[in-house]
Amino acid sequence: MELQNRKIVILGAGHVGSHAGYSLIAQGLAEEIVYIDIDQRKAEAQALDLFDATNYLPSRAKVRAGTYADAKDAQLLIVAVGPLPDMSKGQTRMDTLHQTIPILKDVVESIRTSGFSGIILSISNPADVMVHYIQSQLNWPPRKILSTSTTLDSARLRRAIAEATGVDQKSISAYALGEHGESQMVPWSAVTIGGKSLTKLRAERPDTYGKLDLQAIANRGKEAGWTILGGKGSTEFGIAS
Repeated sequence: MELQNRKIVILGAGHVGSHAGYSLIAQGLAEEIVYIDIDQRKAEAQALDLFDATNYLPSRAKVRAGTYADAKDAQLLIVAVGPLPDMSKGQTRMDTLHQTIPILKDVVESIRTSGFSGIILSISNPADVMVHYIQSQLNWPPRKILSTSTTLDSARLRRAIAEATGVDQKSISAYALGEHGESQMVPWSAVTIGGKSLTKLRAERPDTYGKLDLQAIANRGKEAGWTILGGKGSTEFGIAS
């Protein structure tokens, strides 16, 4: 039986797309990565930079810039296009909708004509709305398209809990649910620390866990993205991992 190369196409060679490629290579999850961007020169430069990095990584991967024709035999297509919220204007992720939709109209048509039939992973904001838009426009099988949604919010929530309790974040299980945006929520009854329910810990240790300000912790997790965006102008490592 012939082994098939794991080929991934990344739409968008910006901060998130470039780091997603590096993460895939570092984890040995792809033998071939193709970048597509309206700025062809940037796509080529990112591909060259990443290909150079493979010399010092344990896994092998071919990285190059390409076109939508390269998507035909890919197993995964990552959509990482669109603008960041403008914090100076008080924009939320949802406020970027009117800017992202025109970009995705062209993307959707290009995917449709490329012959691609694999799995689509959408990172573009507003994440949950965009994945629904792509799915509906392409009439894509729902089981073959997904959004990063609140995966990053959940990581930020675990960090906030770790900071409040002093417990390593890898020993914490907690999830932010809902949208990747302002209306997300935390089901505290499902949170565990060291394998033990936080609800039980709060009852058993009222002087420590019982004094945790759960709303403040949830807010720190939700606002973490804005802290990062305001400090460096982008977020990339967390979502690309």
